[in-house]
Amino acid sequence: TKVTMDKRYAWSVPKDWTLEQAATIPVVYATAYYALVVRGQIKRGDKVLIHAGTGGVGTAAIAIAYSYDCEVFTTVSSNDKRNYLKNLFPK
Repeated sequence: TKVTMDKRYAWSVPKDWTLEQAATIPVVYATAYYALVVRGQIKRGDKVLIHAGTGGVGTAAIAIAYSYDCEVFTTVSSNDKRNYLKNLFPK
């Protein structure tokens, strides 16, 4: 009847999110992490190309790549999406 959780793998769900919405976050980050770190074996300073950077996995991949101090290149399908990413990742 009890569960012990590791606080490193938990966070508070914002009040304006449903639990279903919050459940999508670990999925996209796990997918991006697996692709870049586990399979792709990125290293600090690598150059990374991410297709469809405004999608869930694409946005997570950009965040992960930046956390490894990588140079990121991404594709987008419109100027609005390009501006969105520039605002989200002003670096």
